[in-house]
Amino acid sequence: MLILKRNPEARYSESYNVLFEGRHVGRIYKAVSHAPREAPWFWGLDFFEWQGSDGPQYGNAANREGVPRRVG
Repeated sequence: MLILKRNPEARYSESYNVLFEGRHVGRIYKAVSHAPREAPWFWGLDFFEWQGSDGPQYGNAANREGVPRRVG
């Protein structure tokens, strides 16, 4: 199960660290200027989480709730 934990040191007000089994695996945040208007939430996996994987390493989603489905 993925857990979203608000990132207190973030530049953006809506920024979260993604945890899986207590381990930091990625980050999501609501992008201000570099995301498509229809999908403003950016997500990315840490390098060691996707290294060697055929799956996506980053992307965008329409809302925060849609991000864990793409990451997990």
